Amino acid sequence: MKTFVQQFIFFIAFLSVIAFLSGCCFRDIRYYYEYIPGTAKITAIEISQYNPDGTKSYRDVFFDFIPHDPLAPQRYRYKNISDSHQRLFVNSYGNLHISWVTKKNVKIGNNYAAIRMEKKNGCGGAPVVFDVQVE
Repeated sequence: MKTFVQQFIFFIAFLSVIAFLSGCCFRDIRYYYEYIPGTAKITAIEISQYNPDGTKSYRDVFFDFIPHDPLAPQRYRYKNISDSHQRLFVNSYGNLHISWVTKKNVKIGNNYAAIRMEKKNGCGGAPVVFDVQVE
């Protein structure tokens, strides 16, 4: 019985330490990133290397991010991460089915509201994330 109680106490202590150490990761993403508003201009739509069904029906869509504030790039934390030729991700997918591209009328030259999010503190995550509103 004593061993079970000791194991239970150890288990609770272990969970408490894990919760304490990872607690920073449970905040809203906006806490960890600085938002830089701008526009995403579609610059390329290419056949994706991802081709699971052999039909070449997936596309990689690329854009250039243009911040609304022309001086914003001088203040970037991650100057080494370019605003040019960024791949469009939708719901974490970078390989977009041609039917989605067609349905959303995504074409080279189209402009969409976008945000460059730069990591400012906290735990894990990409240093720069682009959020493009394709609607």
